[in-house]
Amino acid sequence: MKKITRFNMITTYSCPEYNEIMFGENHNHQVILDHNDTLRWEPDPVIGMIAPGGEYGCIGLNEMFEKGASKDDPRVRKLYRMMGVSLSLYWETFYDPMNRMDLEDEEE
Repeated sequence: MKKITRFNMITTYSCPEYNEIMFGENHNHQVILDHNDTLRWEPDPVIGMIAPGGEYGCIGLNEMFEKGASKDDPRVRKLYRMMGVSLSLYWETFYDPMNRMDLEDEEE
């Protein structure tokens, strides 16, 4: 695991999707490059225990959204970061225009 600075994210690993995340959000959550060369948020070990696929797997993300959680809720975004999801999954979940269309349909 290699820690990636925000500066390196913007210069070395620059792509439109990752730049959208880096410039669009104001937090200091660490980005890492894992053993598969995947950029992801550094996971929180406690959240990792209760996340899907973790030791206890108590949180079902689909169930959370079925119960009314919103992709626009900053707590949901923080949970995804703390789970250590890849930046590509994070972008797809919170920034992809196709997923944003789904969110807009729900609001109507």
